[in-house]
Amino acid sequence: MSERTKNIIAAVCVFILLIPVGFIVFINIVFYSGSSHDTIKTVLGDRFGVDYDHYKCDSTVTCKDSDLNWKCGGRISEGDFIPLAYTDSLTVYELKSSFIFNDGSGFKIFDDKTIDAHPEVAEIVKGNLLSDYSNFTSNAGFFLKSSKYKNETEQMIEKLKQKKYDELEEYGLTEEVINDGTTVELLEYEMSHPRYDR
Repeated sequence: MSERTKNIIAAVCVFILLIPVGFIVFINIVFYSGSSHDTIKTVLGDRFGVDYDHYKCDSTVTCKDSDLNWKCGGRISEGDFIPLAYTDSLTVYELKSSFIFNDGSGFKIFDDKTIDAHPEVAEIVKGNLLSDYSNFTSNAGFFLKSSKYKNETEQMIEKLKQKKYDELEEYGLTEEVINDGTTVELLEYEMSHPRYDR
């Protein structure tokens, strides 16, 4: 066997041995550097863990000593935690058109399971329902499913359809929102969907 043939065989063997090593390195890069973990401290002093998945482009928000495990699209930063209430017994944040709250038993997400059990949080969310199109589309369904808020929400929707904007300020439809040129237009478009027909 010639020296050249021996060198080719040795190179092929080294290449074959490097394939599994390269595969392991690739898997580590994909699965372990594909996400990052940050701890965010809000302006109110609460701390949240935020895991950002670079490949799915979504964030998972958690909080120590609570059951909060909430996922949303995009990257979450400190500025996304907008405080709406802060008392000895209740903290509420708006977070990417969703609402999280702590009533002393750890942070929870506001949804159709928590709306009736936490009327003080529901009132805060209701007061911001029409302040932003995304707030409405993300949360109106919870109010429509609620036995306590269903009728009031249907009346609010009817007023919105009839353009009685001056009667909707308690839901967050302020002059500033009306004049922004986009929110009302989007809300009116949303009202044309058959799901809002009574």
